[in-house]
Amino acid sequence: MRRLLALTLAVLIPLSTPALALCTGDSAFDRLPATDQIRLQEKAAQVPYHQGLLWQASKGARQITVMGTMHLYDPRLQGIMDQLEPMIAGADRLFLEMTAEDEAAFQVKMLADPALFVIAQGPGLDELLSPESWLALTNTLTLMPELGMPPEIAARMKPWLLGIMLSVPSCVLDSMRAGQAGLDRMIGARAQALDLPMISLDDGDKMLALLAGDPLEDQIEDFDLAMRMLDHDPAQMVATIEHYFDQSFRLNWEYSLDHARARTTDPDQRAWLDSLLVEMEDELLTQRNADWMQVLLTDDSQRAFVAVGAAHLAGFGGVLDLLEQDGWTLSRLPLQVE
Repeated sequence: MRRLLALTLAVLIPLSTPALALCTGDSAFDRLPATDQIRLQEKAAQVPYHQGLLWQASKGARQITVMGTMHLYDPRLQGIMDQLEPMIAGADRLFLEMTAEDEAAFQVKMLADPALFVIAQGPGLDELLSPESWLALTNTLTLMPELGMPPEIAARMKPWLLGIMLSVPSCVLDSMRAGQAGLDRMIGARAQALDLPMISLDDGDKMLALLAGDPLEDQIEDFDLAMRMLDHDPAQMVATIEHYFDQSFRLNWEYSLDHARARTTDPDQRAWLDSLLVEMEDELLTQRNADWMQVLLTDDSQRAFVAVGAAHLAGFGGVLDLLEQDGWTLSRLPLQVE
């Protein structure tokens, strides 16, 4: 999992600058030559369910509505939420990656053991990282004053947690402080208001072990390389958001990986990155999707609503592909995005 976090930090969720008040502006994907855009579109189209955010799966008398979510706020999400309201109200049960209640318990458990996230003894990151990576880290902290994290504090944090914190763009932090939630949290809040039973697909103990279980020296090695590849271009985040609302999130996946590969010509970094991409897709998507299926397929509700990150829907081993393999009939539902 340490490699997954390194990739998230280095290439998938780039930092935005303080000048970008919202996650809006030019899309980095639109800057690409037309030939590169077409190449990536064709690559995305090679996997099943590469387009579409809202689906219905049917098997016998059971129905599952599957919605691909975005975890950060955008005002356009309200229009989507309005269309989902009757589907949520008509469901017997809601499945989320992690419910708000379970997420709070996860955070309490983590904070109860500072050894999970603090380098309590010995040298800190200012000594353990290469000078180049430490400089990149301190520069990043300067670009993100809203974190309120001076370098001397960051130096004592374990890389897995620091990487997560740094991967949250400034525009997302602003919306979180304003109480603006992503679509999964909007859906969860509506279900709570309806007193609809909710179940977490992820296991909190397993996630914590994956996040924090690697030796510090391994975390240092990958964090060091990730900091050297850090991308501060806010247009990368804009591309992610626009691909979501185009209902072509698989295209964003392919673009993000392609962008990562293009950012290094160093043989050692390229070898690290290539192995990282394989491991990341397996840990972030494939394994979790398979675990989620064990929860969904043993459920006895007649009408379930499933809300998970859009990246989990597409591809071989994606949620939709796994449902089809289990004998479910899938149909894409209309969804108007403005």
